Amino acid sequence: MGNRNYTNYSKQNKPAEKAPEAPEVLDTVSTETDENVQNISENTETIDTAGNAAPEAQTTQPEPEPPEVLPGTPEAVIGVVVNCEKLNIREDANKSAEVLCVINKGEEVEIDEEDSTDDFYSVIYGKTKEVSVYGYCMKQYIKIN
Repeated sequence: MGNRNYTNYSKQNKPAEKAPEAPEVLDTVSTETDENVQNISENTETIDTAGNAAPEAQTTQPEPEPPEVLPGTPEAVIGVVVNCEKLNIREDANKSAEVLCVINKGEEVEIDEEDSTDDFYSVIYGKTKEVSVYGYCMKQYIKIN
């Protein structure tokens, strides 16, 4: 390749370009922007690297009030199995009804006095309503606390 002379390619004389005009500067600041910034800062919280809100940014939930007991609403009546080692919970309030389960002496049952009869308590036995047994036990084997 030969040596080239680039001096012939220098800039041609062009008229000077006019600089663009600067935008007009306002003396006032938009209050709408200030309000938006304030709203954003009020609705943000600090998040740590584990994705948890920082303690100072967490809001506390008010503790729920205990449910109001309405006048005339009976409180739960609890009975304890006594006078026998094992007690049958039956499907109906009679001695020949099907046995649903057997509970031991000292076990507690909730008593529904409205559905009870002269000889049988209507009882609920169990920790939760999903796994509870609803039936009847003879009154002579349950002592109410």
